[in-house]
Amino acid sequence: MGDMERLNTITLSNFIRISELPETLGSLSSLQKLDLRGCDALVTLPVCLDQWTGMECLMLNDMTSFKELPPNMAVIKNLHKLHIIMCAISKIPESIGVLTNLKQLVMGSCPIVDLPPSIEALTTLHTIMPFTNNDEPPIGSRAFQTLARALPVFRGLEKMHLTMRWDQEKMVIGRSLQAWPLPKLIFNIYTNAPGALWEETFNWNLRDYQQELTLLPEAVQWEDATTLQYWQMQQNKVMAFACGLYKRLGEVSQVSSIDESMLMHITNELLGCQSLKQQWQREQMAQKTVTVS
Repeated sequence: MGDMERLNTITLSNFIRISELPETLGSLSSLQKLDLRGCDALVTLPVCLDQWTGMECLMLNDMTSFKELPPNMAVIKNLHKLHIIMCAISKIPESIGVLTNLKQLVMGSCPIVDLPPSIEALTTLHTIMPFTNNDEPPIGSRAFQTLARALPVFRGLEKMHLTMRWDQEKMVIGRSLQAWPLPKLIFNIYTNAPGALWEETFNWNLRDYQQELTLLPEAVQWEDATTLQYWQMQQNKVMAFACGLYKRLGEVSQVSSIDESMLMHITNELLGCQSLKQQWQREQMAQKTVTVS
């Protein structure tokens, strides 16, 4: 390998005839960024990635033959950016949960059926982009449901690019944010800065679901940012209510055992939301009914 062992960046963009990478690539301990955008014939990464401990950025865009991520993603635990766009990947490995330094996760135009529960461990995420504008989730996909369940732990999330066109997905994300709104999440952002990840306006139009999300009548005129602010205000009321109970009743009462998950449940009930778990159970029952019939 010679001097290659000191390489910190490798860019192989648009090398459309590359079908495989040399296994020795996995031994480059100084590698920090690997850009494989446009390597349309590439099927997978090297099996052995044990030396990629310093890898910070992995770009896997426009690789329609790329079918799977290596199961041992845990070895690149210092990864900060992971882009998977226009690939044939249908499954994200459970080991992604070990990437606890991941700040930006982009998954677009991939036939992803579900996200692993371990995604809840990615608490340092500040940007997540699970689908692009023209994507439709594969039939039977539960990716949005899994994402909705994980949202409460993404307390540092600033940008979530969904541009969803499907009522069910909007509903499940909306209910999660209603029960546990994220303090740093920003809606209706427009950016055309050089090198920006995307260039457009974010607008989910949650006001279209005023009844389903039990919003106030005047919410039909709200922008998404106003809806989020309203949910944050409601959550603060619940937190204040719970803290007030604790002070009044003291440590001997059961109120002293309230934790964040219980507060989330209380918020869910007081705001009139339907429990995500109950919603999933109804979906499963409906699927079983269809199968039997």
